[in-house]
Amino acid sequence: MTCSIDKRNNCFNLIRLYACLNVLFYHMDLHMDVKTPIINSLVNPINGVPVFFLLSGFLIWMSLERNDKFKPFFTKRILRLYPELWFSMLIEIILLLCLFEGATVLDYMRLILFQGLIYPPYAPKVFDAYGMGFLNLALWTIPVILQFYLLIWVLYPWLKKKSKSVWIIVLLVSIIIAALLNANVHKSFPLPLKFIIRISVGYHLWIFLIGSFIAKFFDDFIPILMKYWYIPFMAFIAYEAIPIPVKPIVTYSLSGVVLLALFMFSFAYKFPMLTVTKDISYAVYLNHLVFTNAFIQLGYKGNGLAVFLIVMLTLLYSYISTVFISRILKK
Repeated sequence: MTCSIDKRNNCFNLIRLYACLNVLFYHMDLHMDVKTPIINSLVNPINGVPVFFLLSGFLIWMSLERNDKFKPFFTKRILRLYPELWFSMLIEIILLLCLFEGATVLDYMRLILFQGLIYPPYAPKVFDAYGMGFLNLALWTIPVILQFYLLIWVLYPWLKKKSKSVWIIVLLVSIIIAALLNANVHKSFPLPLKFIIRISVGYHLWIFLIGSFIAKFFDDFIPILMKYWYIPFMAFIAYEAIPIPVKPIVTYSLSGVVLLALFMFSFAYKFPMLTVTKDISYAVYLNHLVFTNAFIQLGYKGNGLAVFLIVMLTLLYSYISTVFISRILKK
């Protein structure tokens, strides 16, 4: 029996905004070396990238239920990821040209080719002398997400017919794979194979699949989560408040991500009125290290005013980027 909950009526945009700001302030603390006790106490790595991966798994499954044809599915995904990336690269290259010497035209061509199309986290070695020592490592998530898109599209015809018990087995297998990779079982492999494994979706596939699992059994999970939303809310707050000195078996805490998922989806559908109209989260995620690098290159590491300016410039440029690209794509 289908429930009457509107799947589009949620506050995912607010959750995404919090996640990208969490990543931003985490990186401010890490790279700018400016302590803001109140803000930093609210920052936790588990509330950043895992939020995006959970939502990607959830929303991609929803998208596949509407249309699982290859061309429309991947066209939407590419248009979601790459135009924002190119707009971020535009300001990055402008800042590099203004603030950095020593790179050749060939270096810039390689940067544009790899970062813009082939493998976004890559940058020619010459740029290691700029800013914090790397250009935009936040881009490591893009090839991971693309791998997930391809894998879930391949698995969808099989998984959509399966019961909860089969899904749980699939989830357990993905967790075991992530645990083995996290334990570096591949460290004796040849270097090319080791590199392929290192950049694979295997480390994080289980997080995407939790999101897809909840989307697949939406009618079973969401009404219960909405009714008892305060239970995962309190459990997650307790998890954040009480540090657990246990080394996680996977990249992010397994129990933490499960609690995060329960809290996130219960909150999103219980309080849809808290939505944010314009979703600039992806642009903020892409742009914040671009501006951070520029201020470090200018010698403002450790400067509180510089952190404030980085946040303001990131939000402003991300808003402009989101509005401009959404208008272009609508034409």
